[in-house]
This record gives sequence, structure tokens and C-alpha cells, in this order.
Amino acid sequence: MAITRSTAQTKAWQWFRRYAPLEAAGTIGALVGAWLALALTEQMAAVVVAATIGENLGYYGLAALRELQRHNRLSALRSHSLSRSLAIGWRTLRGLLLEFGPAELLDSAWIRPGLMFMMSRWVESVAASVLLGKLLADLLFYAMAISGHELERRRQRAVLHQEVTSS
Repeated sequence: MAITRSTAQTKAWQWFRRYAPLEAAGTIGALVGAWLALALTEQMAAVVVAATIGENLGYYGLAALRELQRHNRLSALRSHSLSRSLAIGWRTLRGLLLEFGPAELLDSAWIRPGLMFMMSRWVESVAASVLLGKLLADLLFYAMAISGHELERRRQRAVLHQEVTSS
């Protein structure tokens, strides 16, 4: 299937709607984490680690909440049971891991803190270095995460197609 301009624009808009709120929550978490670490330690290494952790808490906290709500709405099991809760939890975790797992592992362990720290050597402001490092890391992260998201969407369509055709 050829990708047309309107298809690319539609995809870009879908990705923006999906990721922009997560980015906002992550950015707030990164700045709060950086500020707390700076106030407590005044060590840039602690600042970038705290900013990375804060960003992950904001970003994935909101991502998990949204996915739990989506799976809860889509759940075919309508009883309020432990099995329904476990099934929803498992689908949510699996989806988040497939979409973000590989990207996040590289991003949080190396790329994001490294770029934030590198920016602190070039930019005097802690907030600016955290934000610049974050933005550069986001480019690499989304190249990987969007690929994971699209693969997960294809997998979900294939499962749905198989369920429909086998019924």
C-alpha cells in the first residue's frame, strides 16, 4: 500500500493525539524531578537521573491510565470479577510493553540521561539542558515507539480478523 500525503497527515495527527498528552505529563514530571534533585543534591548526574525518572512517572502513569480505561471499555467480559480485572491488566501491560518496551529500555538507561547530561555541559540553565536533552532523546524514542505502536496495531487487527473469520 502506497502512503499518500493524506494518509501520512492522518497518521501524524493520530500520533500527535496519542503522544502529546503523554509528553506534557512527562515534561512536567521531568522538570519536577530535576528541580527536586537540584534542590537536594546540586549534582547534575542526580538531576538527569531524577528528571528521567520523573518523566517516566508522568508519561507512563498517564499512558497506563489511558490504556486501562480503553481496555476496560473494550472488554468483552462484562462481569465485575477478578478474571476481568486480570485480563484487562494483562492486555494493558502487554500493549504498553510492545509499544514502548525496547524504545524505553534504550531511552531511560542511556539515551535520555546521556543527552540531558551532555546538554548541561553546553547550556548553563538546568531547566534548558533538561528540556534540550529531552527533546533530542524524544526524536530517537519516537522513531522506535511509533514503530512499536504500528506493529501492535497490526497485531491487534490480525487477531480481530482471525476472531471474526473463525466465528
